[in-house]
Amino acid sequence: MRQLGLLITLTLASAAIGCGGADKPSPATGKRELEVKPTVHVPPPVQHYEGTPYWLIQSRRWPALLEWSIGPEGEYSHDSLTLRLGGTVVQSFVSGPKSKEHPIMCWFELTVRPIPRPLVGYSFNIDSVIFFDPLKKKYLPALPMLSSERHTDRGVVRTRFSNNLALLHSPNLVEGQPLEPAVYITSVEKKSIKVSLPSMNVSFIKEIKPEGTPTDSLKWGPT
Repeated sequence: MRQLGLLITLTLASAAIGCGGADKPSPATGKRELEVKPTVHVPPPVQHYEGTPYWLIQSRRWPALLEWSIGPEGEYSHDSLTLRLGGTVVQSFVSGPKSKEHPIMCWFELTVRPIPRPLVGYSFNIDSVIFFDPLKKKYLPALPMLSSERHTDRGVVRTRFSNNLALLHSPNLVEGQPLEPAVYITSVEKKSIKVSLPSMNVSFIKEIKPEGTPTDSLKWGPT
């Protein structure tokens, strides 16, 4: 009986050891659990405007060229269409391969709403911008524009445009002087919109020269 009791005790101890070993993760499993998985950000899907806005029906009666004027508030509404427009104009004096050129550059951000899905990217694009110089009483050459960024959300379409630098213009301007922009936008039904904006002051971009490098002298090195 004493030997039988000892045998039962050894059997139960072996089973307990086996069960304990099964609960412990293997080195490979523990290493995988410690690995940090990268977080992937998936942007939400774009929500489009699926209806037919009132302005789209009315646009069939619009003239070939509409002329709008935007005040300091930066926004204009017409037949349920709301348009917001603002921009920046600079002249570059940074040296480079074409350092003799001092091109005028501009950026405009156009926000239009509501735009239905089929018209996103196909309507209300800025074709060109013409600046009027009130100091010299003359118009500058037209700057053709290209879209560089677009954001769409539930019928609100915001697009950023910049002028095409394949065509350079270097007007003789005074730093900080006003320029009066006229922005030409393609609409729908082969219609165009000329938007006049308040005057914008032109900023000059100049090269920042680094400080001169000291020449070798006996003052360098340990004394």
